Amino acid sequence: MRRTTHRPAPAFAFAFALVLAIASAPGLAAQGPGAGAQAPAATGPAKGGAADKVGALLRSGKLAEARSAVEAFLAADPADVDARMMLGNVILNEHFAKSGEGGISLEANRDESIFSPDMGYMKGAVVILPRKVAEEVAALWLGCLADAPAREDIQLGVCAIYTRALMTEELVVRMRRVAEAYPDGRHMYTMMDYVGQLREWAGPKVSLPVAEALLSIYPNRAGIASDVAAAFAAEGRLSEAAALLDKAAGMPGVDEYLHGNRFYVNYLLGDYDRALAALKADATTGGLWRLFEGLLRRLRGEASWRDSLKGFLADPGKDRRAAAGAALARFLLSPEDKDDYASYLASIAPERLVFEALLHRRAVERFPEATAPRLSYGLAMARAKSYAEALRVLEPARFAGGPAEEAETATILRAWSLEDSGRGAEADAEWLALASSGNVYFRSASAYFRGKRLAAAGETAKALVALKAAGVKADQGKYANYIANLIGRLEGR
Repeated sequence: MRRTTHRPAPAFAFAFALVLAIASAPGLAAQGPGAGAQAPAATGPAKGGAADKVGALLRSGKLAEARSAVEAFLAADPADVDARMMLGNVILNEHFAKSGEGGISLEANRDESIFSPDMGYMKGAVVILPRKVAEEVAALWLGCLADAPAREDIQLGVCAIYTRALMTEELVVRMRRVAEAYPDGRHMYTMMDYVGQLREWAGPKVSLPVAEALLSIYPNRAGIASDVAAAFAAEGRLSEAAALLDKAAGMPGVDEYLHGNRFYVNYLLGDYDRALAALKADATTGGLWRLFEGLLRRLRGEASWRDSLKGFLADPGKDRRAAAGAALARFLLSPEDKDDYASYLASIAPERLVFEALLHRRAVERFPEATAPRLSYGLAMARAKSYAEALRVLEPARFAGGPAEEAETATILRAWSLEDSGRGAEADAEWLALASSGNVYFRSASAYFRGKRLAAAGETAKALVALKAAGVKADQGKYANYIANLIGRLEGR
């Protein structure tokens, strides 16, 4: 879903002992959090100026010497653009040094999804810039930009500062200025990278409005529309993503990333004809479309499915999925495939796993009493946030009288599909069904989401009863830890 083309990115390094790279020569780079591979070419200072000397000190971690050096440059020439830029770097590095940037921290897992079970993880510490620091540095750099309006590195540097401070309104204003200054769109993917950083640091509620703003800043750029659609899809907004991708397909600059996104979104939505058209349009996937076509025809009961698989095997191409696709096609065309339930299980072996939604969906229709294909298909749809389809295939009646473990798995998938769709009241009935589960993870999730909703409604006493009913300790998993923390807050501990 992500665009990975090699494109120039600003060499802005927001980390202790790293320096925002003033483009003293084309290709100057600084590696580190937030740094790109190469600075944009720009007119800058001569070798041996403020950027080189102060930058070297910062990279060596000599902050006091760096401040003394930049102050000396400014005393000699207060109008020196590069010295003023480096003063901003000194301020940033001083702040990050005090705040622990660049270290490793143990972070609690704040992702409430049932598909993210870890309690926590180790990660590099990222320090969000306080507004006051960001405004001080941005003011310095905007002053520099007024004196050197051709400096692309300064334009992007201000955007990066606003991103690191989560100052999204200011960021959108500056993004518009960058687009106006460079109408060829040379920095549009860098703007999208800022959206990705906002999502990583603050979540989709902060990042998506900025992504949507990019659609108006770059209204006729297929690549931007495709990337924003991918951002929508990642948050379960699949129908919006599909509509945007359809629109983008008529814009200039259509490429394999758009075709890939369009295939994937329509595949998740079950619009297989559109998915096939997108796959066929993507020349980089070779003959893979013939495999998809064959599996789709097989799902629909069309006799010509074998011809499509044979056509794929004649020229499978070099797509990363081609090997598994060839193994699957050979199996389905062989006498080994008896078209029975055992053959279905054999077809989804790891070495043959490609376009598996078509295989699971066919098994759901062919073997309606079997629950495993429903769970496999429903799990895939819920994980991809295609919640309407997950709820359709995981209807409770299909699991009645079957193994309790399968019924509970279907229940938690339905509960999460409703929960993450904003249908909390409906989700509560599903969560309640798991309140006495022998599975600690399921039982804890049930108590947490019901207790959290009661607490939000001001029903503190009822919330505490629901939370404590799980009977779990804080070290028994992610949701158990959430429960312990929420009880503590509600009881004022």
